[in-house]
Amino acid sequence: MRVDSVAPQVTIAEGLLAERGDGLAELGKDLPLWRAAEPGEIAEAILCLTSPRPSYVTSALLAIDYGAPTV
Repeated sequence: MRVDSVAPQVTIAEGLLAERGDGLAELGKDLPLWRAAEPGEIAEAILCLTSPRPSYVTSALLAIDYGAPTV
């Protein structure tokens, strides 16, 4: 049995755009990669986990965390 999960951090989405608007660039200054993730970047990680490629990966938590440690 494979049990995998994805833990994305700051991702550009409607809610974030509504909350931050023009301040999104300012938010990126505090992130190690200097920007929030695009939804497609998160989707690529999910597609990888759902494909046969990681056949030896089980019980994985894939932290999509822009280089910041996940606590």
